[in-house]
Amino acid sequence: MPRMSSRGETSPMARVGRMSPSTPPMESGNLCITVNLEGTSSSGNGTSSRLSSFKSIIILSRERSFQRLQAQSCSIEDHVDDLVSELTILRARSTTGVIHLSNILLIRMLSVPVPRPFTLLVFFDSQKLHSDSEISLPTLKNEFLILASSFHANNPANNKKLFFFEIEFQESRASFALFGVKSLPHGCLVSPFATDFERDSIQMESSDFSRHAESMAEFVEAKSKHTVGPIHRPGFISKKQKMSSAGSNLEFISTEKDCIWKHPSA
Repeated sequence: MPRMSSRGETSPMARVGRMSPSTPPMESGNLCITVNLEGTSSSGNGTSSRLSSFKSIIILSRERSFQRLQAQSCSIEDHVDDLVSELTILRARSTTGVIHLSNILLIRMLSVPVPRPFTLLVFFDSQKLHSDSEISLPTLKNEFLILASSFHANNPANNKKLFFFEIEFQESRASFALFGVKSLPHGCLVSPFATDFERDSIQMESSDFSRHAESMAEFVEAKSKHTVGPIHRPGFISKKQKMSSAGSNLEFISTEKDCIWKHPSA
């Protein structure tokens, strides 16, 4: 069974095991990753203290952000607009339209006062568990990418209201702990009014993963005011594309008839 921890690694530690009664309900037989938030390192600094420090950094970052805005005579609206612009740029640079979420970027978003002008949808990932066929993380992650690309294709004028993120366990353990993630697969929706991401975020249930991108889309539409629209899979041809293709074919046939009329000997 794959393990994400190695000897001598300081906490937080992670292990892979069968679901326990305290684990959020998922489909039976699935494996899950359990993050041990109570472990301590040899120096006595446990995960709880690390998480507390991380939250302290977030609070300090928020306070400094407000102080900086006051010193620079900048409005909070300008600060929020700058963050939205940055997220839009990061999304444009991503080939999938999904933004890679880091601890630093999470701190920046938490430093913005509520209500934020956007909603977050986060997929939690672990590269070390991609080889585990029972969890099927690569498949679910790909479905999440299809969900994101479909939303962007269907909502070009409203794509600054909902941002899609993926976060990697090995890179951002503190963020996993901040969200209270104890098992994979895991996803959550963070509303504009959420202040505590563990308490206020809306967790995806196993049924929200059951039909892949389609059931994920239903989760988004049921838990937020956003409409995803139809899911566009690779090779999917939209109604508009079909009409355009049909128009091109008709034009080709018409041109071909004109050629025959001009050259009856042919």
